[in-house]
Amino acid sequence: MQSTEANATSFPEGSNGKIVAYKERLLPGPFSWILIFVMTASLGIAYGDVYGITFGFFLTGFSTIAIYLVMYFSSPIVLVDDLVLQVGNARLPLNFVSQPQILDAQQTAKSRRLPAPKNAYLVMRASIPESILVQVGDLTDPHPYWQFSSRKPKQVLKALTDSVKSSAS
Repeated sequence: MQSTEANATSFPEGSNGKIVAYKERLLPGPFSWILIFVMTASLGIAYGDVYGITFGFFLTGFSTIAIYLVMYFSSPIVLVDDLVLQVGNARLPLNFVSQPQILDAQQTAKSRRLPAPKNAYLVMRASIPESILVQVGDLTDPHPYWQFSSRKPKQVLKALTDSVKSSAS
C-alpha cells in the first residue's frame, strides 16, 4: 500500500490525466425517458386545454427538452485515464486501485439487497444490471471499496487493468 503523500506528488489533487482509456455516461434507462415524456405531455394537455393548443405543444416540448437536458448533464460519468478512475465527482488515483472485478446481474442484485458499509462509495443505476467492484488500496481513504454500474463492464475492466499496469511502470 502506498501513502497519500506519494499520491500528492504524482499529480495535483482534483486533476485527471491526459490519455482517456474509457469514458461512459450512466444515463437513465429507456423507461425513465418515456415516463418523463408522458408526464410532460400530460402537463401540456392540461395547460393546452386552458390556454390553447399552441401553448400546450410549446409547454410539452420545452419541459420535455429541459428535463431531458437535466437528466443528461446530471448523470454521472465513469472515466478511466492514465492517472485516475473517476466515477461521478470522485477520483481514485490508479496507484490505489486494487482487485477490480465485474459483478454480473445476479451478483449486483445481491449486493443491492445486502446492507453495504456506510462508507462504501456506490454509484448504482437500477436500469443497469452489471457493475464493477474496486477495492481501495489507500489505508487512509475512508472508502473500503467502490462499486459502480456500467453498461460495458468488460471494457471498463480492461481499460482499468491496462491503465493500472501502465501507470505502475
